[in-house]
Amino acid sequence: RRMPQSWNVTKAAVFCLAAGLAWAQTASLTVNTGNVLHGIDPKIYGQSLDPVNGGLWGDVVWNRSFEETLTWGMWKVNGGVLEAAGGNDESRFSFGGETWRDYDLAVDVMRPAGNGVISVGVRRNFISENFALSLGGPGGFELARTVYTSQTGAPQTTVLQTVAGQIENGRWYRVRVRIEGTRLQVWLDGKMLRDVSDADGSANGRAFVAVSGGSARFAHLNVTSIGGEPLFAGVPTAARHWFAAGAGEMAVDASAPLNGKQSLRMVAHDADSGIEQHGFAVRAGDALRGSLWLTGTGPGLVVRLLDGGKVLAEQTVGAPGAEWKEFPLALNPSATSGNATLRILARAGSVVKLDQVSLMPDSYRANGGFRPDLTQAVAALHPPIIRWPGSRFLNGYKWKDGIGPQSKRVGESGWFEWDPLAFGIDEFLTFARKVGAEPAIIIPAGS
Repeated sequence: RRMPQSWNVTKAAVFCLAAGLAWAQTASLTVNTGNVLHGIDPKIYGQSLDPVNGGLWGDVVWNRSFEETLTWGMWKVNGGVLEAAGGNDESRFSFGGETWRDYDLAVDVMRPAGNGVISVGVRRNFISENFALSLGGPGGFELARTVYTSQTGAPQTTVLQTVAGQIENGRWYRVRVRIEGTRLQVWLDGKMLRDVSDADGSANGRAFVAVSGGSARFAHLNVTSIGGEPLFAGVPTAARHWFAAGAGEMAVDASAPLNGKQSLRMVAHDADSGIEQHGFAVRAGDALRGSLWLTGTGPGLVVRLLDGGKVLAEQTVGAPGAEWKEFPLALNPSATSGNATLRILARAGSVVKLDQVSLMPDSYRANGGFRPDLTQAVAALHPPIIRWPGSRFLNGYKWKDGIGPQSKRVGESGWFEWDPLAFGIDEFLTFARKVGAEPAIIIPAGS
């Protein structure tokens, strides 16, 4: 009803409050938890599956297609020496882990000719800084700090200290750089050049060698922790995760690869030479099967699994031809090892190109290609839905690159690693069915 005109706002408020209190004293609410009226969709939440190179998918070879490099410019390994072809621009070779912080780096450097400036640096990353000793410049030996700023989008280099001196062409020099907290120490041929405290103790990053305006050579590369534990040793190739083995020549090759942008070229002169990858966990009797693709000339390859100097398994591969050809691999370890090495050698007198090296243990293959332990862990979550792919990886993902024969797929750069897309749409659907989850395939719709 309409209120009488004689009522004012105060009276109305008092009346409403009194009525509300009286109602509250007499009302009751009963909730029957055993009577379900409506259900909540179980797919309202789930899990997200990011790129799984080196994780869930069972292929144990890293950088199987040699597409991933941490280099600028043209690099090759020749007789155990890392060589930069040089030029007017900078050639840089990075190695090690993004999480490296305090370590001791030693390397022999040599400028064969010209006026190139050689650099040896530490703590290089994409968002912070690095420190480098430069040799051969007109200012002498320079210790510099480079900072990458978001404001300018370009690196800014500050020379911390300069020591007078020059290097001779054709002579080897031993360079040592030690970074610990904020302290940076530099030696040349065993003589300390500088000991400064101007580093960012919280920064981390890889080590690198470089040359600008010419060619250079680097040998006997060795990195240890501050306590002396080995972090990195051997002769790395330009293809990440792969090291040189033997006295031949190894380099990434952009001419007529199997797919993608490049393959790996191996030249074996008077002795077997090739590449190797470390850190394989193998079990006796659990054979690793896969294949590699090959083209070129020569008598063929020999592929081994090694535990130190002990051969755990070996297979010969026949002579390649002018066209790319797939060769099956089957390596059955005779013993268990937590740190085995895969070594692929071209026989003496060979000039070959290698691409798409893959190996998977039989125990993983019997589980559909997935690691059994991780499959069980995901299944135990009972995920109602799994989203894939996720995060920044999605921005450049083309779904057609993740279907068809794995050796034909073109990989993509993910979080600090190259993903060969061996785990693609078919594999994702198979995995979702295996753990009883609804698959949610994500496609990019633009930035």
